[in-house]
Amino acid sequence: MGGTVYELTYHGSGGQSYLCCDVPTGSNLERRTLNAQLVNDVPGLVKLSLLDKYGAEQLRYNITSRMQLTRYLQAPVLESSLVALARSLVNCWRGLRRFQVQPNCVVLDPDYVFVVPAELTCELICVPLVQ
Repeated sequence: MGGTVYELTYHGSGGQSYLCCDVPTGSNLERRTLNAQLVNDVPGLVKLSLLDKYGAEQLRYNITSRMQLTRYLQAPVLESSLVALARSLVNCWRGLRRFQVQPNCVVLDPDYVFVVPAELTCELICVPLVQ
């Protein structure tokens, strides 16, 4: 992320769960990557929306029905499930350029990699902030 500092917080609203990132003052959004996420359903990325909160922008990721990879791995996991999760991560990474998403904006911290248990897939968040 090129040294960009950001804070991610969890919020709930109307039965939905969100991971939110307030765009820090003085930061800019990498518009190509942001627009690619807002317009497309990029496989392997958590769905993103952009909110304007009284003149300040907030990135909001819908993580409903998803769990952190670190939490998912605390329970016993079959080898076939691990292979499926790894495959979904590789497929996501390979598809980023096709959707004009900058890989350096993708967060690879296991606390922010989310598992969709029903599908045995992983989804990443992409924080398109630049200094």
